Amino acid sequence: MPSFEIPDGPTTVALKTEAGFHKGNAVFGVTNKTGEGLTARFSVQIQGGGKAEWYSIQGEPERPVAAGETQTVTVVAKIPAATPAGQHRIKLRATNVNDPDNDSTDSAVATVTIPAVVKPPVQKKPFPWWIIAVAAGVLVLVIGVIVAVVLMSGPKGTAVPKVTGLDYPAAVAELKKSGFAAAPAINEISKDQPLGLVFKQEPTADTKADPAKTEVKLTVAVGETVAVPTVTDKPYVGAQALLEDRGFTVGPRVVGEATGKEPDTVVAQDPTGETSAPKGSPVNLTVDPGVVVPDLVTPQFDGIAGIKTLQSAGLDIGTIGSACRGTVDKIIEQSVEAKSKVAKGTKVNIVLGAPSVFVNGRQTCRLFIRQDVLVFANRAKLAAPTTIPTQKLQVQ
Repeated sequence: MPSFEIPDGPTTVALKTEAGFHKGNAVFGVTNKTGEGLTARFSVQIQGGGKAEWYSIQGEPERPVAAGETQTVTVVAKIPAATPAGQHRIKLRATNVNDPDNDSTDSAVATVTIPAVVKPPVQKKPFPWWIIAVAAGVLVLVIGVIVAVVLMSGPKGTAVPKVTGLDYPAAVAELKKSGFAAAPAINEISKDQPLGLVFKQEPTADTKADPAKTEVKLTVAVGETVAVPTVTDKPYVGAQALLEDRGFTVGPRVVGEATGKEPDTVVAQDPTGETSAPKGSPVNLTVDPGVVVPDLVTPQFDGIAGIKTLQSAGLDIGTIGSACRGTVDKIIEQSVEAKSKVAKGTKVNIVLGAPSVFVNGRQTCRLFIRQDVLVFANRAKLAAPTTIPTQKLQVQ
């Protein structure tokens, strides 16, 4: 049975044409249905005539997904505008990296429709060929005169390309094609211009200039800037509420590595706290996923195997005790509930079953912990002082 489920996803991917590409996003919800944390590898499956290089996963394609957690995965489409019109189909695939050949899940099909380039119809009219020949000769003569005039009297240099309406990185790339360099972005607060896009350039478009001596100044529209609050070390829900109260939005939730913080504690933010950012802009938060406590009682582990299992899960062994019940030398109790999420490095206490012996014909319980278990725990530098009772025998 697949470990992941992709219940939420679009059936179509809307495209917008800009800067020579058809661009769009498809957002899916991926859920870890198991009771343990897994690492998922996300990939895009192409059906039809699409190409793999048109699609990518936003962020890391391989990331941890905690037990029961639903993560948002965004597929980014960037298709050359010259691509012939048609429909292609894609699926998001979530694969368990621990069992890639047998454990993967595909989303429902999302259809990508590439629009056709509409060209005006060409109307053919019969025309005498001799007139065309005469007109062509006149046109060549006129063009020659115009070129000569431009070369002799017009300004020399390269025309500055139009980059207004593009975001700053795209504008820089467009200028570079013509040999021009861009100055650092000038952010200007604006209420009537699209935020994040260049709305002024100097020199203006089509101005002739020497690329080697000209740096193009670009002005980008931004919203009112406000101070970004520090939300690291806060619970994710509280951090989200604080940011929204200050006028920011919260970007997709990023699950980082377990660091020893309580689960869902914010461990990083971008932009960082106490910096300034436009009001309404997103702040991306990375949270500590914590670790899942393994079940040491069902099925039962012996002491050493239990300690190793805790270590593998990112947990420490706490106290080791014994009790007159259960299976001898097997773990019969653990202090932290199995399958719960806790901070990495949390200490878990265990209790081992004690053996029964006969003394003077009576069955008694000997409170005892095997020496190899204690030695292993001490060598691992994980065990706190063990709670071995002072009495040696206890009558049942």
